[in-house]
Amino acid sequence: MAVFKSLSLALALIFVGAAQPARAEPLSTRLDARSIASERSGPRVEWQQWGGPRKGGGDMVVSDSNKRGPLSLIVIGTGVVAGGVGAFFGVRNHSALSDYHAAQTAAVRADARNRAQSAATIANVSWIASGVLLAAGLGMLFFTDI
Repeated sequence: MAVFKSLSLALALIFVGAAQPARAEPLSTRLDARSIASERSGPRVEWQQWGGPRKGGGDMVVSDSNKRGPLSLIVIGTGVVAGGVGAFFGVRNHSALSDYHAAQTAAVRADARNRAQSAATIANVSWIASGVLLAAGLGMLFFTDI
């Protein structure tokens, strides 16, 4: 019951606030008042067109051409694939461990243990390679022009 009373009180306050007329000025009046106030204090920011001459004396050359090759994207893609291989063999490791725990004979248990160990090794190597490749690819993407 208390929740209903607080909800109805909140709705009543919203409707009372919405019933009051809004005080609005035309957009041009508000902009003129703000621009007059900012002219008194002086400009805060100097706007420059990209590639234009700077007031400091030296010219800055800005190039639109992107000379970055696809090598960084290839390395990043290879890292993602290595992560997928690591995930796949991680799942195979989990499956082989389940087979190991459910095995009835020593031969089946030894086979499942060997499959789990090899899948775990491949998964760990793939995860490490994925991390190295992703770090190298992102480094090449952001810090070089390769």
